[in-house]
Amino acid sequence: MADELMFVIGKDGTAELYDDTYDVTIHCESEEEKQEVLRRLNAEPKWIPVTERLPEENGEYLVTRESKGIYKYVDIVKKTNTSGDIASDIVAWMPLPEPYREEGE
Repeated sequence: MADELMFVIGKDGTAELYDDTYDVTIHCESEEEKQEVLRRLNAEPKWIPVTERLPEENGEYLVTRESKGIYKYVDIVKKTNTSGDIASDIVAWMPLPEPYREEGE
């Protein structure tokens, strides 16, 4: 948030105090860097190894399970504890994507 006040003058000539509480500014040195930032911001969720971190909130997560040294299958699990314990066969997780919706819904 900026330390100074900013006023926005509308088309009708009236001034309003601009609230930048939720603004995010990303400075890029080139068009290529800007495109890379936009690509990353719009990227699909990535798998997060459990060795890197665990989900912080309770809820349902997509997980990859390991069986006999092979990444066997994807499953949905519910995290309901706050201790951080998860099944030992889970190697990675990600948030669930939004459900499919027909256009116009």
